[in-house]
Amino acid sequence: MSAVKDVEILTQQRLLKILEDSYKKGTESTDVNSRQLVEDIATFLKPYVKSVRN
Repeated sequence: MSAVKDVEILTQQRLLKILEDSYKKGTESTDVNSRQLVEDIATFLKPYVKSVRN
């Protein structure tokens, strides 16, 4: 058995949920800028992105 935990597959539904939540945060808060929203989205997507090192 692998010691590495399997990462959940990023589905279209999950991606839409991440984007909708970020959109809501941006429209509900007057002190959130676009950079913060992009960083939030990146944080949510990080588990789905395979790290590549050159």
